[in-house]
Amino acid sequence: MKRNLRFYAIIGIAFLVSIAGYFAFVNHNRKLSEGALAAYEAKLAACKAYPNNSTQDVITTSRLTIYLPKEVYPAQSNLLTFTTASGTATAGWISNAGPAGQSYGATTNCWAYYYDFEGEGEVDLVATSSVAGVPDYLVHFAVNPNPMDVGQTITYTNSQYGFTFTLPTSWQGYSIATTTWTGWVSCPSGDCTAVTGTEFLIRNPQWTAQNPWQDIPIMVFTANEWSAVTSEALTVSAAPFNPAKLGQNAHYVFALPARYNYALREGWQEVDMIMQSKPLHAF
Repeated sequence: MKRNLRFYAIIGIAFLVSIAGYFAFVNHNRKLSEGALAAYEAKLAACKAYPNNSTQDVITTSRLTIYLPKEVYPAQSNLLTFTTASGTATAGWISNAGPAGQSYGATTNCWAYYYDFEGEGEVDLVATSSVAGVPDYLVHFAVNPNPMDVGQTITYTNSQYGFTFTLPTSWQGYSIATTTWTGWVSCPSGDCTAVTGTEFLIRNPQWTAQNPWQDIPIMVFTANEWSAVTSEALTVSAAPFNPAKLGQNAHYVFALPARYNYALREGWQEVDMIMQSKPLHAF
């Protein structure tokens, strides 16, 4: 009897040990899976990619840069596909920012693709994985009407210089900051400061010092200053091209600085959309 009890005790202990080992194994693999997921998400974040399986709200005529880590999605050819999921929503690659995969913002570690959105509804982006254990990349884009096209706007008026600027209603509560631009002319000792002028920054209501959203900068020139800029007698930027003229009245010319959004701050795509609507009107 005692021998049988000892036998059953040994069997019971062995069973408990095996159960404990099984759960330890499962837990270990679960942690490895969580670690792999965290590493995957970190690589997406490092490239400023949208989270996998997320839904992003955009509007008609929005232009966005889609980023993906090369290490995770190395096959560039035919990597991205867009499929209309509902309504008339579509997305198409545009060449303004450079070749597909090599658009502005691409690095040695990250692909970059530039797309615009049209219609209304939902369009899904899929990047097929070519790496074992790496999931396909799926982002849902909900395309909504452009509030600038349907009259859902507010207006900033600057009576001092004589212009108005149209903004979407989502900018209600915007603020205005004033800074200066500086121009240089050539002189025997090199580039010498020639003149400074006013620059307005229309600031998104979500802007904070800790998280500065993309401003809308407006440079103000006199007619003579603008003539000097266009003739390249006056340089106001390190960029190899001049600011983009937005409008003018009898006294001033208003312009958008070259490379104003190259920092890719939060909200830069929306500002790009606003600027496409020709929002400044001089009077």
